[in-house]
Amino acid sequence: MSSASRIDFIMFVIKRNNQTPEACYWSMAREPWPSTLFILPMLMIYEMGVVFRSSLADHRNGADLWIRQLGNELGWGAPFLVPILAPLCLLSWQLIAHRSWSCKLETILGMLAESLIFAMILIFLGQLLALSFPMDVSFETEAEMNATTQLIAFLGAGLYEEMIFRMMLIPIVFIVLRLCRVPRLISLVLAIVASSWMFATAHYVGPLSMFSPQVLLNTTQEIVDNPDFWFSYVFRLIAGGLFGVVFCLRGFGIAVGSHVLYDVFVGIVLMSALQE
Repeated sequence: MSSASRIDFIMFVIKRNNQTPEACYWSMAREPWPSTLFILPMLMIYEMGVVFRSSLADHRNGADLWIRQLGNELGWGAPFLVPILAPLCLLSWQLIAHRSWSCKLETILGMLAESLIFAMILIFLGQLLALSFPMDVSFETEAEMNATTQLIAFLGAGLYEEMIFRMMLIPIVFIVLRLCRVPRLISLVLAIVASSWMFATAHYVGPLSMFSPQVLLNTTQEIVDNPDFWFSYVFRLIAGGLFGVVFCLRGFGIAVGSHVLYDVFVGIVLMSALQE
């Protein structure tokens, strides 16, 4: 094959790849349609679990309750629409951007594998962080919950916390900073940092407390004044940063999957092993 022929072939391959991004897993996994399909089973199990399990009926995830409280404050009297907010946002993006509706089973399985890898990375980072804290850093558990109830609760945490702190907050902060003419990369980093701070601090705010900047600032000061909270708070800052990076680079679906699998592995699998 002549040099000219090789160049023509290379240009053809490049052009073809650019025209068919759906053939590349790394591109497809970030698309809104695969993310929608990936989170739908988790969303359905959580919502049905909350409805049909009496132990969870009055104990929705805190982020779930905050969204409902915000809806009440804004006069939005349609709580049954809350579960479809994330799919609605993803499908709106899908339609507006004219994305491909193609999604292979291999893509969903790959997203699950990636989520597991990021969950393991977070566990490893937690173990490294524990070396810097001489205090007892045993994992928090809900002793009164069985494994099924815990699983449902963890699904709600992964779904609704990622919806608030990644899907909503990162784009909002990023857009505000860009409007203030902050460079793109700096805006993205600051958006991830801001969402991580809010994510970490929100875990120390009661689920029935209204989610507001003043509440977050007061809670942050309480955490700073209480060394017993330092390990868990720093770890949640790191977790929020990791989920933010995953969201920006790998999409909403994998961010949710990473969050859920981390909670399940630590809260159910690891704790069951330690109790044996």
